[in-house]
Amino acid sequence: AEALIYELNLVGHRDLLKDEEMDIASLKTCTDKDLKDLGLPKGARLKVVRWIQQGAPLPPSVGSPNTRLTMPSANANANANPTRRPQQQQQHQQPQPHHQ
Repeated sequence: AEALIYELNLVGHRDLLKDEEMDIASLKTCTDKDLKDLGLPKGARLKVVRWIQQGAPLPPSVGSPNTRLTMPSANANANANPTRRPQQQQQHQQPQPHHQ
C-alpha cells in the first residue's frame, strides 16, 4: 500500500516492489536475504526488517494486509516533478575522506 511505502520511506523503491508484486502480506514474510534478492539496498532492507521485527504495524490508512503496492494515477501526479530525488538520499550522504 502507498501508505506503507511512505511510512517506511521507500518511495524510491516503489516501482521495484510493484514489479515484484510485493504486497504487505508478502513483505511481512521477507528476510534480509529475500529483500537483497529483490534488489533493495541495505538501508531499505534495514527499514523493512525493523518494521517486521516491530510486528509489522500497518499505517492507519492501510486497509487489508493483502493490499498491493500500487502506483498513483497519472492525474494525481500531474503537478509532480518527476526528476525530484527523495530527500533521504541527499541528507544521508557523508563526505568521503580524502586519501593522500
